[in-house]
Amino acid sequence: MRILIIGGGIAGPMLARQLRKHNVQCEITLIEQAPEFKNIGYGIALWANGRRILKEAGIDDTSIDQEGYEVPWEVFETPQHRLLNQVLLSHVKALGVPVFIPRALLHRTIVSQIDQNIVHLNTKPVAIQNNVANKTVNVEFSNGTRSEYDLVVGADGIHSWTRENIFGPGYLKNYGWSIWVMWIDSKFKLSKGAVGISVPGKLATLFPLRERSMLSLTALKKPGPDNVEQRKESLLETFKEFGEPITGIIESVPSGQEILYNDCMYVQLNHWYKNRIVLIGDAQHALSPAMGMGASLALEDACVLADELSKTGDIDGALANFSQRRNLRLEPYKKAAHRIESVMMASGFMNQLRNIFLPFIPGSYFLKPLERLVSEEI
Repeated sequence: MRILIIGGGIAGPMLARQLRKHNVQCEITLIEQAPEFKNIGYGIALWANGRRILKEAGIDDTSIDQEGYEVPWEVFETPQHRLLNQVLLSHVKALGVPVFIPRALLHRTIVSQIDQNIVHLNTKPVAIQNNVANKTVNVEFSNGTRSEYDLVVGADGIHSWTRENIFGPGYLKNYGWSIWVMWIDSKFKLSKGAVGISVPGKLATLFPLRERSMLSLTALKKPGPDNVEQRKESLLETFKEFGEPITGIIESVPSGQEILYNDCMYVQLNHWYKNRIVLIGDAQHALSPAMGMGASLALEDACVLADELSKTGDIDGALANFSQRRNLRLEPYKKAAHRIESVMMASGFMNQLRNIFLPFIPGSYFLKPLERLVSEEI
């Protein structure tokens, strides 16, 4: 069996590792359009389900223990420090408190465990076709070569080329928010927990990490480009009502180029595969980063797909079982995540209602969809 994995982020390399761990008899090719694996990204949360997948794959995650930061609690408040809600993550300690780590650390940990000979950097697909009759997939690459595969896996992220070319456009949706992320200068002393500060239609979140902490800013905004040269000044104006330390952190960033900008988007797609092409990770189920479960779910996808492929030589049956297992697990979570995201980014009258009633909602309410994912078998 010849398997092509498109994308060298989190999900793709983990699938390569899981295929070997599950003794799937196959020839693996993994392509990544970047010319090299870089230490890109900011902080991410890795929940207990993600940690279990790493251990199941035989990956030593000692470095995550050493460099990760266990977040004890999260609070949601106004710029005047009026507490709106508090979530005690110690409530799920028996299941595994989330660890905040640099994304680059997780990526490095996984990539180091795969055969580098299967990796082809600076390579991307330019044409792809499902051959229904002989149950294969033809792929043409940017270097002019062509190959035939028994299975192609699109692990190429939220802006997936594979998804667009196989399922068509229209599955990537805009929340109507934009997000800016930056590292926090060490001179700013932060709380031990994560702090979300909210005003109507805007949210600032301080994430503590062991070495470098992170600030994310979210605001209602029409999708579109953001001027790099004026980014700092624009953010200072947009978030001026937050005051210190938010404005001070923004001011301390060397330049607008040091601030990541993205429109917040999500994928709304009911299908996981079409013939012999399957999607995993953000390519199929991306949500906003507000819930912090994206990396752990991508690791799950890779494990479940490899597990199903190891059970039978019937690829079609394996894909059907994989899709069923993932839908049963993810659909309730996605619905809950959208509800919580709408609460966090409420504006206008809904913001006023939220601020009145949110202090009376137990913090455990927000943990329920996460607890389910952490505690149940995948």
